[in-house]
Amino acid sequence: MKPKQILITVLCICTLFALAACGKNNPTASTITNKSDIPPSFEDNMDDPDYPYVCNHITNFYHLTTCPDVSVQESKIFTYYKSEENAKQNGYIPCARCLP
Repeated sequence: MKPKQILITVLCICTLFALAACGKNNPTASTITNKSDIPPSFEDNMDDPDYPYVCNHITNFYHLTTCPDVSVQESKIFTYYKSEENAKQNGYIPCARCLP
């Protein structure tokens, strides 16, 4: 391949990834419509029965807080929800491992 073709291919791939990222619905406090569903910080929530669903912003999966895929070390990429419906409404899909 010529350098120009390689450059065009790389730019097309980058554009596709950028467009795919724009379409993701990452929940934030501004996108959560139910004020009672705004999650507390990770440290306050791990054993809180009121927030049994933990959502991963990177993988777009939601888990039970007891799922082995939920790691305390990754706490910055998680958001908690009180209901499974709210997690689904914000674009998350259920974990195949813990089956929430």
